Parts: sequence; structure tokens; C-alpha cells
Amino acid sequence: MASKSQVQSMFQTISPTYDFLNSLLSFNLDKYWRKKTVDLIRPIWQQQPNALILDLCSGTLDLSIQILKQSGPKTKIFALDFSSRMLNEGKKKIPEGDRDRIRLICADIEHLPLRDNVAEAAVMGFGLRNLIDRHQGLREIKRVLKPSGRLAILEFSQPRSRFFRAIYYFYSLYILPLIGGLISGNINAYRYLPDSVRKFYTPDQLQQIMEQIGYRKVAFSLLTAGIVALHVGEKDRAR
Repeated sequence: MASKSQVQSMFQTISPTYDFLNSLLSFNLDKYWRKKTVDLIRPIWQQQPNALILDLCSGTLDLSIQILKQSGPKTKIFALDFSSRMLNEGKKKIPEGDRDRIRLICADIEHLPLRDNVAEAAVMGFGLRNLIDRHQGLREIKRVLKPSGRLAILEFSQPRSRFFRAIYYFYSLYILPLIGGLISGNINAYRYLPDSVRKFYTPDQLQQIMEQIGYRKVAFSLLTAGIVALHVGEKDRAR
């Protein structure tokens, strides 16, 4: 497994082409996946217009921008990522009128610089498998959520159908690194992606881990033939 500094350096390097390659390599499905993620937490700001939402491993702020577009003017966002260059790329996408609603924080998700019980909800898109200590990251997220706070995690998975899995493996192992490497100049970053997905938890395993850490109402759904999994859980009401 790559070290934390290696993963951080990789994202610093690919930040200029990250958005373009996300759309290209996912056939633009990444936008649909992120919309489904935001849908899971929309009830939070509908019930509490002044809610604070955390976008963790925020990258170039795609989830944050979705939340800004869909929520009201009182909803605030803290976008946290350990790559300053990814945050800087994302900053360019924030609408002028919404800049006071979002705060960008360069930070390690495993050691969040936030007090306990501060946020109504949190989202994480394609970031959990990049953490070195995923259990610690999930514990930290639970710590900073308010009681009954909701967490939505979007993460790559592996298709359960043998047919789709064979196509997915061929694409991710051969086509994706070639295109990603040519455009970004860092083929190792796009070799890391399928390798990290292959070594990541199954959706059932992640559900069990979230429950063990203390999340309640944990569930997941598979999207696009199981290429990605969308997980949701809540912090206990009393903590």
C-alpha cells in the first residue's frame, strides 16, 4: 500500500487534469454518482437550513459545488482535503456569490482540525480507500458529526456480475492507466486507482465496519452495475 505522503504527492501532481479525466474515464457518470450522494443528505438542510456540511477528501470540490447549488444561502460547507493543489483547483469553480458559504481546509481526514459535534452531515467521494487508517478516519468523522448527523460515502466497488466484472477489470487495468497517464503525465496514479479498488473493502465489509465503529442505520446501494457503492450511516442520537 502506498504511504500517505506518496498518495498526497500523487494528487498534487494530477490536480490540473483531475476533473477532465474524471469525466472522460467515467463516461461522465461521475456527475450522476455525485448527485445521488448529495440526494442522501438533502433532507438535512431542508430540515435545518443553517446546517454545516463537511465535504471530506473533497478534491476539486465537485460535491461541494453540488451542495452549494441545491441548498439555501444559510447552509455552510467545510471542504477538507490533504492536497492543497486539489483545493486550489476547486476554488476556481466556486461561484462568486457563494464564496462566503464555503471554507477550504487543507487537512488530514484521520486527524480533523474540528471540535466534537460540529456538523449536521458529511459526504466523502472516492476518498475513503485513500486513507491509510480507514477505521480512524471513520471514527474522526463520527466524532465531529452532531448526534443523528448523517454520513454519505461514495466509493468504487467491483461489479458482482462476472460479465461486467471482466469488462471492468480489462478497462481499469489497461485502458484507464493508458489514457490517464497520457493526459496527466503520471501513469502510476492511474495504475494506483484500480489497484486500490481491488484491495478495498466490499460494500458488505464496509457496512459491517461502520456498524462496529458505532454508526447506526447503515446501508448501501450499488450503482451502475456495481461499479460504485453509495453508503450511508448516522451517528447515535445520544453522542
